[in-house]
Amino acid sequence: MLKPFRLRLGNFQFFNGLEGGGEVVTETVHPSDLGGELTPPQDTGEITEPTGQIETPPGQQLEGGENPEGQPPEGMEQSQAFAKRLQERTQAALMEERQRWEQEVSERYGNYDTYDRAMNFFMKQAGYNDLDSMMQAIEQQDLLQRAEKFGVTPEIQQKLESLEAKAQRAEELEYQREQQQLSQRFTQALGQFAQEKGADAAALEQFMVEQNVPNFEVAYNAMRAQQLEEQLTSAKETAIQEYLQSKKAPKVEGPGVTGLVSDEPTTDFKVARERALQRLRSANQQI
Repeated sequence: MLKPFRLRLGNFQFFNGLEGGGEVVTETVHPSDLGGELTPPQDTGEITEPTGQIETPPGQQLEGGENPEGQPPEGMEQSQAFAKRLQERTQAALMEERQRWEQEVSERYGNYDTYDRAMNFFMKQAGYNDLDSMMQAIEQQDLLQRAEKFGVTPEIQQKLESLEAKAQRAEELEYQREQQQLSQRFTQALGQFAQEKGADAAALEQFMVEQNVPNFEVAYNAMRAQQLEEQLTSAKETAIQEYLQSKKAPKVEGPGVTGLVSDEPTTDFKVARERALQRLRSANQQI
């Protein structure tokens, strides 16, 4: 059985083309993988220690398609490069959007800290511990000024304002109630009118809304005229289509069945002659 062997570099001519005196790399090959028995060259070959390695030039591609230096395949390199470019573009877009958002916030709320500091300072100077108590004091001060304007006490002014708010709310509710009643009366009257005229109440109401016609009678007459016009136009189109359809084939008139179209082939000369004459008469009538 052969033992692993080592070949010297002098036996391979392709080592003469190495540039820069690069170092060689080795590949372990078992003698059984080389197929058959191996004998060293008789002139310059020499068997050395059983290292089981064969020296190959750096960067040489192996049969399995793998790079001996551990480099990834070309397709994998392209995928990694694309993923890297995509990540860089995404990060750049996020940074740009964040800068734009920070700029808008700075323009809108740039003086927030200044106003907050000033408010807290004056609130403490006035002897208030929170914002709610200070707002209540401001409302009381406004109430006092309005009461002095009308020459009444703050309590009376507050009651008057409360009554005014209730009165305004009552007016709003009354207006809503009136509108609801008006809508109900309108719907009832429209339904009764449509029933008397034999019309569709929903269609009439839609016509009144679209044409902005408030009167039932006027709206009904206008809608009826529009419907009749549409029906007349449709009837004209139908009549024209039927007339053209009737003129497409001539009718056979004679001793047979009168007025029936006959498209069946015939071997009788008289019948064929009668059909030809009928076609000529039909053509003359159309002219």
